[in-house]
Amino acid sequence: MVCHTVRVYWRMSIFFKSHAFFAVSIALAAFAFGGCDEDKPKNKVVKPPAEDDPFPANSAFAPVGGTVPVRGYFDPTMTSADGKRLWMSYSAVEPSPTYPTEQNVTNTALAYSDDKGRTWNYATTLNTSTDVNDLAVNAQPADHGSWKHETSSIVYDPADKLWKMVWIQELFILDQVMFEHAWMAAKTATTPEGLATAPATKFIAPIAYHASNNTQGGSAKPPISGAPVIAISSKPAPLATCAIIHEPTLLPTATHLYLAFTCIQASPLDFNVVLMKCANPCGFNNASAWTYAGTILTKADGLSFAVTEGFTASHLFGDASRQFIVSTPKNADSNGGFRGCKVFEFDNIATATLKKELGRAKVLQSHDAASGVFDGACTYHLNADSGLVHSELEVQAGSEPIFQRLKFKVISTGKKIPN
Repeated sequence: MVCHTVRVYWRMSIFFKSHAFFAVSIALAAFAFGGCDEDKPKNKVVKPPAEDDPFPANSAFAPVGGTVPVRGYFDPTMTSADGKRLWMSYSAVEPSPTYPTEQNVTNTALAYSDDKGRTWNYATTLNTSTDVNDLAVNAQPADHGSWKHETSSIVYDPADKLWKMVWIQELFILDQVMFEHAWMAAKTATTPEGLATAPATKFIAPIAYHASNNTQGGSAKPPISGAPVIAISSKPAPLATCAIIHEPTLLPTATHLYLAFTCIQASPLDFNVVLMKCANPCGFNNASAWTYAGTILTKADGLSFAVTEGFTASHLFGDASRQFIVSTPKNADSNGGFRGCKVFEFDNIATATLKKELGRAKVLQSHDAASGVFDGACTYHLNADSGLVHSELEVQAGSEPIFQRLKFKVISTGKKIPN
């Protein structure tokens, strides 16, 4: 089946338990995504512009081929193996195939560009969401839902010549995320397209994870059975306090494979971007190989940029000499709180330390969200003409439930970071 992927947002409160003596109540903005359908309009083939033309600012991502997702595109991540062909994994949001009046679903899709990100071609769908019924999940509003695939990151790792991918797999019921039925998943393959059929590993589970997901055909019908490779509670603080994990991103270097993700702590509610590392060659099946490198961005960093909850939705990128992170400042507001993106350079990625200026992390480039607009989840590649690429959510007018009026966009700014 040919399909794509992207995201959705709402405001919710959630109560969950991870074991008999742990309970936490969290109010936060969550996000959902889409499915696929063969009977959709096709993107039109367009002639690529000449590479010496100025890159048009605010140009929308619209890959040639495949189908156009009803709700749109979100959460892009650019990468390259040779510095020439660019690859992008992204989310494509659709109405649920089985429960279209109840929620959206999200798939992970893959596109490539041979003109430095000016135009893109659809390659394949890497993950397809699954609708499930006859659930036996306690205290939930319905006995059916959807397992979705969100916030993907792919890279080529020269250490073992493998393509690697991480993402978040989550159960949604009536458009509400069940954080106790969620984890970070991972895949490896010899080609980027090969990730579509590669077996998935249940890589990292947060504190909220419920052990019923270890059983094939368990109460939530998990798509990946077995215990996670890493239970975050087994790692040292602050990893051990991650009630929820989200927005993973990978970066290979000459010595290590790095993994950053949002660690959401429950009490008080903080969004911290943490970093783990694994010495080369590195895979996703050895828990002891992955160690804590440091916390890149904290709630205090967010406050220094006038946002209340910290940073999230990050992307690692760089080359042999310089490494960077682009991250989204997050506010606690009714619009979901994504306030654009800021690019920072590492002073030393091995210790998760950023370069500083005037007592706070030095900003190399930024994209500011318009007032009242949910805007962020950016990506960047040093060889792309597209510059800083961001995700934007539009809530369209109408009387339908809000998830049916969402339109997701991926937009290139042309903004570059300085040499």
